[in-house]
Amino acid sequence: MSVSGWGRSIGRVFGRDTERRVIVAALFARPPGAAWLPALRRGLDHDRLLRLARDYGVAAVLCQRLAALQWQHELGVETWARLQAEDEQNRLQNLVLLADLGETTALLRAAGIPALALKGSALLATVYAEGLERHTDDIDLLLPADAVARAAALLHAAGYREYAPPVLGPDGALTRNDDALRARDPHARHPSLLFGPRHTRIELHRHTDFGAGDEAQGVPEAVWQRARTVTTRLGQAVNVPAEDDLLANLCCHVLRQHRREPRYRLRHLVDVDTLLGRADPAALAAMAALRGSCGPVEQSWALHEALAEALAARSETRAGARTELRGLVARLMAPDPPAWLSHLRHGLAPAGQGLRPAWRALLPRRDYMAWRYGRPGVRGLRLALLHLLRWSGLGPGRPPQ
Repeated sequence: MSVSGWGRSIGRVFGRDTERRVIVAALFARPPGAAWLPALRRGLDHDRLLRLARDYGVAAVLCQRLAALQWQHELGVETWARLQAEDEQNRLQNLVLLADLGETTALLRAAGIPALALKGSALLATVYAEGLERHTDDIDLLLPADAVARAAALLHAAGYREYAPPVLGPDGALTRNDDALRARDPHARHPSLLFGPRHTRIELHRHTDFGAGDEAQGVPEAVWQRARTVTTRLGQAVNVPAEDDLLANLCCHVLRQHRREPRYRLRHLVDVDTLLGRADPAALAAMAALRGSCGPVEQSWALHEALAEALAARSETRAGARTELRGLVARLMAPDPPAWLSHLRHGLAPAGQGLRPAWRALLPRRDYMAWRYGRPGVRGLRLALLHLLRWSGLGPGRPPQ
């Protein structure tokens, strides 16, 4: 391995992350404020840049943003050609997805079943309709809870096939998960998973989170009343939520349901940036009103503002540009851990499970702490630290009993 190769490897282990900083800067910088982007090219690993962009689902967006910034020449001919190929493949995949979306909603509409496109499919039909740059894996459709079974039967009769996530068999091969099909809960969030006519995965939802309370209570009637009909790139009519409902659903999905999966956050912030940037004043005011009532929207909006401020107040020096982006990337996503650390963590997991009963016996739950800390109880290192603070007289609350 060359000296520069060793430098890149050591830098990734100890936190130097040029590739992520380039991706973040290119996605959120605005011309001419991105004049310092070439300052980040030193030590740039082009293969890792492409891999990270694919992993985070932003390769196509990155290609179009870099072209808008006229920075493609910094990547070299080969890397830029590979990124353009990603963009073209993503565009074709999205056209196929939109075709299945329009055909599916037309079938349901003809049967008198209302359907709302959610998440990525709704974004492709609205704010990404021109460039089709948003990477979307499947179609999410929200239906009335009492119409899901009828819709699934209708689509089965039209030739749609039921989908079950594959499982790894004992021989190491992926097999059809028939047990998952038999055990599927009819009251789950999406009890029906189907393959469309063009092999697009379709999820039929009976309820989803719009930030209005308990998701299990169902979708608020106001969401259906505020829904609008848009025309897709292929000229098909599709129903989508209002801009503020769409924003709330996106934020709750990423920051609640996928809160332990930081790889979705970067694409989510791009979606928020695109929604806010292309909204009219009335829609922008409706989305801003959600900040005080929906925690995930507030978190997403605050991080979006932090990105804008950091990139607008960037330093003119190379070192300053790197420093400004380092903290931003750390907030956006967790860095890839070294391979040896992952192996060590998985190797110690069984031992940790065995020691858990002894640890809980040594430091049991103390429900009396709920009145002070607003939670049913704490345990482990946090409990030990709180005990120590109270024993020393530095912390609030009565001493442990």
